[in-house]
Amino acid sequence: IFHAEHRGVSLEGSSEVGHIRKVSRLNRVRSNTYFIAVNFYNSAAVLKSFIPELVLLLNLLGPNRCYVSIWENGSTDGTVEILHAFELRLKEMGVQNSVVTDTTSLEKLCEQSGADECHTPNMFKHGVRDSNAITRITMMAYFRNKPLQPLFKSFEKGIVKNSSNTLFPHAPLNRGTKVLFFNDIYFSHHDVVELIDTNKMNYD
Repeated sequence: IFHAEHRGVSLEGSSEVGHIRKVSRLNRVRSNTYFIAVNFYNSAAVLKSFIPELVLLLNLLGPNRCYVSIWENGSTDGTVEILHAFELRLKEMGVQNSVVTDTTSLEKLCEQSGADECHTPNMFKHGVRDSNAITRITMMAYFRNKPLQPLFKSFEKGIVKNSSNTLFPHAPLNRGTKVLFFNDIYFSHHDVVELIDTNKMNYD
């Protein structure tokens, strides 16, 4: 999960050296495909920044190299409408995607998650935050897995390593798929690129 401040990627040296480094970084990050998973709940305010930054990230990584999977449940602040509009934009960009706005009640989702306590009165009056710790953790883990379902299904079919699979049907041959998981946060696409362009996540 990315928790990032809004800042650019610093490149040392002359403008020519900086250009070479930018091109090298671009070539490296475009040697993979990316499965981008996101959870949203009452996130209309965050989406004003989130969507533009994600669009910049998609364009940089390559729309044909990305799959965006979004799962939302129970929002009442306009999040659903924003996400459906974004779904159309993703299609226009040529980004494979799954945008699910789930209307299942929290009580039912609690049962589906396998949590032991799901029917205490007013337990979900303010979402999952008022539930007991074990129930909350169980449900949050269940929610996290929701946007990963298209990826799980691709593993079941044994198609992840095939560049012509249903997740990335237009992506050229590549080194493999990386998973980027977001919550409803404020982030900078520069920071995400810097994070994925590391030596096997070696930050030092």
